[in-house]
Amino acid sequence: MKPFDLQAALRGEPVVTKDGRKVLTIVHWDFPWVKDKFKVTALIDGEEIAKDYDQNGRMINHETDSKYYLFMAPRTKKLWIAVENKMLENDTHFSSCAYNTKQELLDNLLIDKENEKYFQIKEIEIEV
Repeated sequence: MKPFDLQAALRGEPVVTKDGRKVLTIVHWDFPWVKDKFKVTALIDGEEIAKDYDQNGRMINHETDSKYYLFMAPRTKKLWIAVENKMLENDTHFSSCAYNTKQELLDNLLIDKENEKYFQIKEIEIEV
């Protein structure tokens, strides 16, 4: 999991807890009288009470690992690949390029109805 980044969270990038729950709201208390360890408050999906954190996304008064620790949510992207059927028979999976759309893949690899039977076109999801 990506470490918590307070500035990214304040820009609106999604945040999750260690156990995968969505963080609904992040508040940064940037006042001189607020101690460093109480700088962040977060409202977590499924929780009725907001939790307090330090600037690194660690819960206050939790010395050990906690399911409530904050992390940046993984970002994924969907791509399209073509895998030659012969390679699938040999349990070998290979694609030289990934494309943003299925149509872009078909256009670039010149796959038409005649040679489409030689390929399996797959949509994949990668973490970015």
